[in-house]
Amino acid sequence: MDVDSMTRTLSSLCLAEKSAISLVQVEPDYVLHMDAQESSVHGQDALLAATSSNYTIQLYTRHNLAVKETIRGHSGVLTGVRFGHTHPHILYSSSLDGTVRRWDLRTSSMKVKAAQTFEGPEDLPDVRLSSFDISSNDSVLCAGTEAKKEDTYLLFWDVRKTDILGCYSESHRDDITQVKFHPTNPDTLATGSTDGLVCTFDLSETSEEDALQCTFNSESSVHWIGWCGEGRHNVYCLTHVETLHVWDTLESENLVAVTDVRDTLKGNRKVDYLVDCFETSDDNQLYLLAGDHSGNLHLFTVGTSSISPVGSLQQGHTATVRCMTWDLQANSLVTGGEDAMLCLWSPDQPGQRRSKSRKESAKIRARLKPSAAPSSQPY
Repeated sequence: MDVDSMTRTLSSLCLAEKSAISLVQVEPDYVLHMDAQESSVHGQDALLAATSSNYTIQLYTRHNLAVKETIRGHSGVLTGVRFGHTHPHILYSSSLDGTVRRWDLRTSSMKVKAAQTFEGPEDLPDVRLSSFDISSNDSVLCAGTEAKKEDTYLLFWDVRKTDILGCYSESHRDDITQVKFHPTNPDTLATGSTDGLVCTFDLSETSEEDALQCTFNSESSVHWIGWCGEGRHNVYCLTHVETLHVWDTLESENLVAVTDVRDTLKGNRKVDYLVDCFETSDDNQLYLLAGDHSGNLHLFTVGTSSISPVGSLQQGHTATVRCMTWDLQANSLVTGGEDAMLCLWSPDQPGQRRSKSRKESAKIRARLKPSAAPSSQPY
């Protein structure tokens, strides 16, 4: 699908489903992170996993947000969730309780007992894991830690074992907020930190010094990063002061710098924060999702120095949106927020709209308005 066709598709998105992260609330349960299976398992509906601020993971069917299971096991705030790439029935999660846990969704005990638990080395007690990812071949886990005194670590595990493989400790100096493996090269890793740096590594090298390939300075605390562009050689970065950067990791060049989003977007497209970026196909066009604290969302195409509006997503959320995931096959978007809701946004299909009661997490449709330790080789 070319850029013009995809832009038309995005401008036709409307709210198709809503689902609550928790049906019994004493305090609001934020939706913090989410991930979706890249493929279904044994012909069953593909699943979506969302983490809640109540330390649980909720599983949903991806196409209609029907609740499937609740997974409990962590004792601290969850900091990430990922499905396996080659083994989509495996789910991984990280937490400030200092563990990454591996859940086998084929087993009945998975709701309360992880198949494996990965922890830091004995000489790093009480380490808090602030981010993680799994390599594209599902062979290596990497987790970033919060800073402990002046030390911050990237920890590596072989998924076949629970013993630590190694760690990096020299590249960042504050909490590591993002860990992202390259989508096709399992030896390529990108990390982001509240020290403002985004680093890329070649894990096939024998030391952290040799592995470090690029260091980019966002000049602010890093919120989200991801791989993008042709061959996925570029890295995008969103910061906690709502700036956007894109860098070419092969040439170490700055490709995009958008630093005035909140100042330039006013009125009906007021933006208080940036949610995340995504690409929809092989056209290499990067899209940005942003929003305001009332729950209104806006989509933009990303240019070299500015962003252009595509459309608005309204009447779904009522509070800040924390995370999103794009479904390439269905051309649909799922968002999760501080209102404890997930919203599914799908292309408008007249004649196919249905209704449910509020008790069943009603389908509420709002038409999208078109817009003018030692440094060593980890494995």
